[in-house]
Amino acid sequence: MRASTGCYLAAACLLLAGLVGCSEDNDDSFGGLDPDPCEDDALPFPGSPEQITANFKTAYDNRDFDGYREMLDPAFRIELKQQTIDEFDLPKSYFDYEQDLLITEMMFSGNPPGPNIGAIADIDIILLSQIDTWDTTANEDFAGLLESQFDVIFRILQTTTDGEKQFNINGRLVFFLSGEQIEYCGREYTNYRLAGMIDETDSGKAGPVPTEDSSWGDLKALFLPSPDPSR
Repeated sequence: MRASTGCYLAAACLLLAGLVGCSEDNDDSFGGLDPDPCEDDALPFPGSPEQITANFKTAYDNRDFDGYREMLDPAFRIELKQQTIDEFDLPKSYFDYEQDLLITEMMFSGNPPGPNIGAIADIDIILLSQIDTWDTTANEDFAGLLESQFDVIFRILQTTTDGEKQFNINGRLVFFLSGEQIEYCGREYTNYRLAGMIDETDSGKAGPVPTEDSSWGDLKALFLPSPDPSR
């Protein structure tokens, strides 16, 4: 009996040591792969490129403006297609950080951006599939950032005076990420942020009311707040 009791005690000690060891290993998993004991926000800590892109999808699917704003680098810019620039008579080839936040807030609000444009009722990112590895970009406009390309399918439901209308956005988006070393939960981690995009999605004819097939930039331009009340 004494020998058996000793064996039970030894086994219990090994089990306890194993549990402690597992707890320590979880401290390194804040990229979103395991539960994060220090996370209070709705979106997981963006400790990996994979997590920041997953957070992007979650923010759009849930229309979570605060979560989206938190993931953006202040230097963020989205490069637009020439067709979008021409059709919407835009003064430059991109939307910057402040413009994108204004656009996204309007898209997520459930309110129409103008009397002739319906509000967004639902956003569904059906596909966000990475097609290459993250690597330092050779694009001088995004120097020093990580770059990767994604095939995307977005479905956006808009309410109009004639009922509901669905936007179909298909094609490719190029993502650019910045990374900053920060102290998080008492340890050093890389905090990734979305620092840029290039729109390479397909588009039908752009304009005041887009066709069913639209580019990402067209949709963004449509929801850019305008000082013209008749827009």
